[in-house]
Amino acid sequence: MSFKVYLLLFTLLCGRTLLASTIFTPESWSKGLHLLAGGGMNTSYYTSLGYQGKIGLGLNFKTDLGYYLNDRWALELSSTVKFNKLHDFLVWDTLFTFGVRYRVRDFFIRTFYGRAPTVFYSIDNTPLQFEERSVARLQYDGPVMGFGFGQMYLTDGGTNWFIELTATYQDLERVSLIGLKGEVPVVIEQSRQEDTKILGLIASVGVLVF
Repeated sequence: MSFKVYLLLFTLLCGRTLLASTIFTPESWSKGLHLLAGGGMNTSYYTSLGYQGKIGLGLNFKTDLGYYLNDRWALELSSTVKFNKLHDFLVWDTLFTFGVRYRVRDFFIRTFYGRAPTVFYSIDNTPLQFEERSVARLQYDGPVMGFGFGQMYLTDGGTNWFIELTATYQDLERVSLIGLKGEVPVVIEQSRQEDTKILGLIASVGVLVF
């Protein structure tokens, strides 16, 4: 199911509700639409038929747009952008997901599923060589699923903020070789992948925007 379909379903569920009408606290969620945003660090483990290895520490940024059904349950559209380094490659990983959030006191748990385009660039921008063809970057695509848990806090000034630890599993089903025609990216070739995975761990800190 594509991200556009998730967005359509989410919009239908939200209806005409734009903002929550009551006060939101870590131990008492208010019904309506809420946005959480933050960032932090991440690390991953990459495995394929020909290679296995740890992807180094990198930065990540995330947003969770949720429709809070009641005091305990919420449906979410989320995006997480991760930046990492693997040997001579810069890795730009984007997770688009639909999920469910549940509250226990001031703690929360969440689970999600979606798609994750992952792009590998050469660090020094040197074109990659594949069977005598010049390739600007590799773009992988496949499903992602994950589970997270965290805790929310309230500052003296009334700001809600959170910490969260999330584990993700990505199955890189397809790879595209991307070349450049002038300045325009062009797909040179696409192929299926077998047994290519990314296991990720994400630590984030953020705030309730509204």
